[in-house]
This record gives sequence, C-alpha cells and structure tokens, in this order.
Amino acid sequence: MYKRTELYEQLKVNDKMQKEFINVAAHGLRTPIHEVLLSKEGNIEEYKEFLNVISRNAKRLQGLTEDT
Repeated sequence: MYKRTELYEQLKVNDKMQKEFINVAAHGLRTPIHEVLLSKEGNIEEYKEFLNVISRNAKRLQGLTEDT
C-alpha cells in the first residue's frame, strides 16, 4: 500500500505532466490558427494548408487524450 508521501509525489508528477500536455496542445493549435488570422495576404491554397495543419494537430491531440 502507498504511503501518503508517495501518493502526494505521484500527484505532483501527474499535475506536472498534465500542465505540460496542455501547453503542448495549446501551442500545437495556437500557432497555425494565429498565422491564419494574422495573414492578410494569401491565397486559398495557403489557407487550406493552414487549415490542414490545424486539423491534423487537433486529431493528434484527440488521439492523445483518448489514450489516457
């Protein structure tokens, strides 16, 4: 059986991992979305490429969250 200190340490590790995941997830979506929104010039193909990146990252993150 775990001691309280071991459980507390495991909770701290889990909390750190969760925060890191959220940061990676936010960055993975924020960057292409940010570029699309700030891009005043561009053609439809560039927008499609950005949207593909956004979609791919969203699917990857969905897969990661479903594995946990």
